[in-house]
Amino acid sequence: MIAQIQNYGILFSNAISGVTLCRYVRIFQYLDEIFSASENAATGQQKKFYKHGRFFILAILARRYKPLLNKHEVSLYEDDKMQLSRIGLELAEVVYTVAESNFASDNKGYLAIFRNITDVKPLTSEVMQELERRDAQANNPNIPTV
Repeated sequence: MIAQIQNYGILFSNAISGVTLCRYVRIFQYLDEIFSASENAATGQQKKFYKHGRFFILAILARRYKPLLNKHEVSLYEDDKMQLSRIGLELAEVVYTVAESNFASDNKGYLAIFRNITDVKPLTSEVMQELERRDAQANNPNIPTV
């Protein structure tokens, strides 16, 4: 209960405007639809990944794409939706690839992985490193891929 009250204070504080909060909700709803569609189209481990990993993907997206999230517009225009869809699915691919390489041999399910901070912390670190490596590769094509 105390955690819920603290979260309420973060969401509904003077530090965040109503426009921003409304935009965040719309972005979450839109991406949730995208991830639900991906979950429905997937099978096996990937299906479980989309079911249990969507908040993790959204957290990575929120870290990396603040300008897109923090536009001073309530509406999500088609350009925003295209960007969010592309970014969300690309991030999901990276997270899934890193998670599979880390946890496939453990036979650990995605529900257990995303509920466990001892799994989430190193996964976050490795995902962010992979994204930085990809950014460097995109900015300098002469860097060899690993």
